[in-house]
Amino acid sequence: MHILLTHVLIGRGGDAIQWSSLAEALRAAGHQVELAGAHAVQPYGAGGAGARARDAGRRLPWWMRDLLEAALIPLAWSRAWRLARRTPPDLIVHRASTYDVLGAALARTLRVPLVAYVDAHVPLERGFRREWYWAWLYRMAMAALGRAATRVVVPSAAVRDLCAALGVPAIRLVVEPNGVAERYLRLGAEAARRSPPLAAPGRCTIGFAGSLSAWHRVDLLLDAVARLTSRGDGVAYRLVVVGGGAGAIGLRRGAARLGIAPLVEWRGPLPHDAALAAMEAFDVAVLPGTLASGTPMKLVEYAAMGRPIVAPDLPNVRAMLPDGERAVLVAPGDPVALAEAVAALAAAPDRARRLGEAARRWAAGRTWEAMARRVVRVVPDAPTPPERPAPAQPTPAGALGGLRQEP
Repeated sequence: MHILLTHVLIGRGGDAIQWSSLAEALRAAGHQVELAGAHAVQPYGAGGAGARARDAGRRLPWWMRDLLEAALIPLAWSRAWRLARRTPPDLIVHRASTYDVLGAALARTLRVPLVAYVDAHVPLERGFRREWYWAWLYRMAMAALGRAATRVVVPSAAVRDLCAALGVPAIRLVVEPNGVAERYLRLGAEAARRSPPLAAPGRCTIGFAGSLSAWHRVDLLLDAVARLTSRGDGVAYRLVVVGGGAGAIGLRRGAARLGIAPLVEWRGPLPHDAALAAMEAFDVAVLPGTLASGTPMKLVEYAAMGRPIVAPDLPNVRAMLPDGERAVLVAPGDPVALAEAVAALAAAPDRARRLGEAARRWAAGRTWEAMARRVVRVVPDAPTPPERPAPAQPTPAGALGGLRQEP
């Protein structure tokens, strides 16, 4: 099957990992996959048009940033159209942006089934950042997407309910939480055998991997580490932080103010394979904070690596990792509870390892490969188009600016 994955603007962090992982999983299943958008997908890439647009956008007011993103839709359309004319797709999988009409327009014009992926809970995210958005235009774009799509895939119940409220037919909505590549399950099994959590008596390495954005509340984790070091329980605690972002400088200063700077290792942003490998050193993997809307990919990755997890007790997190079964959940925003949970695991290594193993077994059913198989099942159910656009002459090599991302 020929599948066209489309997008307008994708960052170089978790959303780029998500999109490239899905493409890789579809290719592994034997499908021909091409990606098209306003820029190439570059996980953790420092250069390129997408990275420059994102970096510039952070310094702009919300309305200018939204206009910039909307202005990229025609460019994404042009590149997707050229690929589709050369080799007509059997399926379009589109990652929607805030005011996005690209997916719906492509599906209707090409007359092929559309699977739309809606990752963001825009009202919640904008509310957290105290930013406005054009709600009426957002509603119109989402309603158009819902009318055109055969399926609308969302990561959580919260985003599903939002889409339904915006006019997407409930029968088309499917919840598919974020996953992990199967190869990381093999890496995790080996890590659990070679480096079981809390194997060194009297030592505990706390780990965080992810962006240093405000909603991940790494500041709470620093506060918790400071409290742990003052407990006098005979455990030598240290913290490893894998990731980068706009908050890095402020967090480093916070560690210095708390007097724990020598105990914190800042690894910075790493390539995805290296970031997963770094988790092997974690005795306890922590997600100090998140929004109550998504399914944090880092939780599935922590689980795949067999690490005991401490995370905030939010409905979306609890749906993934019930408290006491696969993780320890604590009151959101409470550094005391966070410190107590880590200390309790450090004091009970056998329990910590059991939690890590239970999480690893759970992650085995949450792979991108399994999600890819479910995504393509929509095609037999879709109405057969009466005709397709005839393919044009092949586009000259290099004309797509690197958007054709071959295996």
